[in-house]
Amino acid sequence: MIYLSVGALIRGQEMVSLNPDATVQEAATLMAARRVGAIPVLGFGGRLAGIFTERDLLNRVVAQDLRPTSVRLAQVMTPDPITIGVGASLVESLAIMLEHRFRHLPLLEGEQVVGILSCRDIPADYWMMWQNWETAQRELVSAAA
Repeated sequence: MIYLSVGALIRGQEMVSLNPDATVQEAATLMAARRVGAIPVLGFGGRLAGIFTERDLLNRVVAQDLRPTSVRLAQVMTPDPITIGVGASLVESLAIMLEHRFRHLPLLEGEQVVGILSCRDIPADYWMMWQNWETAQRELVSAAA
């Protein structure tokens, strides 16, 4: 199946979100129930304030020995995350995720969050194309040296 945009890929996914005052425990419970690795954190007017991910839970809560029941998302989320529009291509989205080394990318339609693209959402053939392109780039650099 060919996807023209990330919006087409995530169409039909139910988005869940929390506000900055929610606790880490609430986020972890919701993430486990929905089997997702990230939750958008929406602030005033439903605008994206941040994203809370599995890595945030591990690095900013567990590793710091904080109590999930008392820590608020505002304290440990990744604020102002990089986003992409729903019309963006999968290749563009994958490039952003690989360049910045994260696995979740919030998708916006205008200023409204409509979902989160996970690396698990990207079809295997896109990953293979990317790996082939990277291999070809390394070979070009080696040949030029």
